[in-house]
Order: sequence, then C-alpha cells, then structure tokens
Amino acid sequence: MDGRVKVVGQVVRVDGASLTYAEFVDRFMAPNRPVVLTGLTASWRACEDWTLPGPGDLRRPNLSFFARNFPSPLVQVADCSSREFTDQKRLEMSMQEFIDHWVGGPHGGSAGERENSLLYLKDWHFVKVYPQRPACLILVNYCIG
Repeated sequence: MDGRVKVVGQVVRVDGASLTYAEFVDRFMAPNRPVVLTGLTASWRACEDWTLPGPGDLRRPNLSFFARNFPSPLVQVADCSSREFTDQKRLEMSMQEFIDHWVGGPHGGSAGERENSLLYLKDWHFVKVYPQRPACLILVNYCIG
C-alpha cells in the first residue's frame, strides 16, 4: 500500500448549526463516516472581513484586505514545488508579495514563475503578530468553503 486514502462515494454536507452533538456522534463519529459541516462560522467577524461574496452563497478570500491590514514585515512561505533537504524550500516575503504571487500583481513574478511555484503561507504566527485580532488565518478556509 502506498499510504494514499481511497475516497469512494460522496461526503455528506450537513448544516452544523442544526446538528446536536449526540446526533453528530451517532451519525458520523461512532461509525467513522466523513461529513462536511456547514454554517458554523457564518457569524464570525473573519467571514465578513476576510471574504467577499462569490458565486451563489459561497465566498472568496478578500486578498486586498489581507495585504492592507496585515503587512507583517515578513511571512514564512513554503514553496511546495521545490525541495530543500527533506522539506519544502522556505522563503520569506511580505504579505503583499505573497498575494501578488496569486493574483499576478507587480511583485508576483511572471506568469511562468507563478505556474511553476506552489506557495503555501506557513507558520504565520498571526495571533502573536496581531494580538488585537481575535481570529486566525485558518478561519478563511472555513468561511469560504
């Protein structure tokens, strides 16, 4: 076996706000069934501040908000397309440079460089750098998904 997980069938999506803990345990946790819980973060400030309306009721990241409001001197980025010893190559760049990489801004490099480099914002100690913001970057995944 090569360590990969084989996914078959469909994963159920359930409105988490309408699901009790006991129901969650009975339907998903005890039988070890995957589930996507929706609606649990809709009222969080990060969902409003950090995202923009997208198609349907989905949202998308508000990248200019990040660049404007979180100009940390430098963030650590892993280049998942490049290895250095036993791990991904690490880079340091400003939040603006990281965002420009994704949207093709002036600091983002050429289209070819962007296509050949898979950047991942890694180990950004958001709460430590911005203690006045009671949320963390990972919330964006929940707010837009």
